Amino acid sequence: MTRFIRRLTRNRAPAAGTILLGLVVFHVVAPVQALAYLDPITGSIVLQVLAAGFVAAMATFRRTREWFGGLFRKRTADPES
Repeated sequence: MTRFIRRLTRNRAPAAGTILLGLVVFHVVAPVQALAYLDPITGSIVLQVLAAGFVAAMATFRRTREWFGGLFRKRTADPES
């Protein structure tokens, strides 16, 4: 992975987007003391929302893929008609 990144950034100054991405990643990953309490019910709700979002995204992806596949599929004559 590092060879890939080096090859992309060889002989170039870092782009503003790369710097911004690095700052965002650092901000998210950097340890910060959190003075918060998350009760079990809230955690359960958060997990349910994440699970529902994942299932909805997968269903949307599947339906979109089937729709695009149907556009390019060769239609055959219906044998019953």
